[in-house]
Amino acid sequence: MRCFYHPSAEAVGVCVGCGKAICRECLVEREGRSYCRECAVKAKASAAEPRDWLVALLFSIFLGFLGVDRFYLGRTGTAVVKLLTIGGFGIWYLIDVILIASNSLTDARDQPLTRADEVGIAWMPTVAGILNIVAGVTRFVLSVAILAVGPTYRIESFWFGMPHVSWLMASMSVVVAALLLVLGVLSIMGGVYALQRRAWGLSLTGSISSVLYSPLLGIPAIIFVVLARREFDIKESLKS
Repeated sequence: MRCFYHPSAEAVGVCVGCGKAICRECLVEREGRSYCRECAVKAKASAAEPRDWLVALLFSIFLGFLGVDRFYLGRTGTAVVKLLTIGGFGIWYLIDVILIASNSLTDARDQPLTRADEVGIAWMPTVAGILNIVAGVTRFVLSVAILAVGPTYRIESFWFGMPHVSWLMASMSVVVAALLLVLGVLSIMGGVYALQRRAWGLSLTGSISSVLYSPLLGIPAIIFVVLARREFDIKESLKS
């Protein structure tokens, strides 16, 4: 058997990633398994990014009907189907919540999800990040809905003989939608930074933005970000 990359060389093994025959020059040993150079790089990158159980669970509960939980796990194909069917008409959504809650669903690499306490990471920034992202996404959807409804004010007011009202209502809808969109982007950015334990100030700003739309989501997010500031400082110190 000849090497896939070097046909003139004799193969000494088969890559466990792609199944291609590889010679001694192409062979890379990793954790007792044989890889070609390309698959070894992918395996190293994948191993450096474990999927967190709590993040997956919160994504599944709050945004599972959009397939966000499966996108996070790297299961892109089924995530798209779940998105198009609005969480499998609710049935798939419930099944995934149960599977993730019981830690029975693996990621795209067939690796089990890692619990936060197993890797020594506080859960507060994770929860705050999810709350901010949920607030931001719902605000984005609301702003799009307001922009879609805005033109109907002009049409209805025109037929009822009140054109000045039409322009006023349409202008107000655009201003409100733009404000919601800006606040939504701030919440999403703050949520992403909180999940990464980066930029404590921006994470707090995103949480404050969430309060302006949904105190139920924003207030807990602020509390968690403030209490978990030490986690952000530790992450920053490790980078420096």
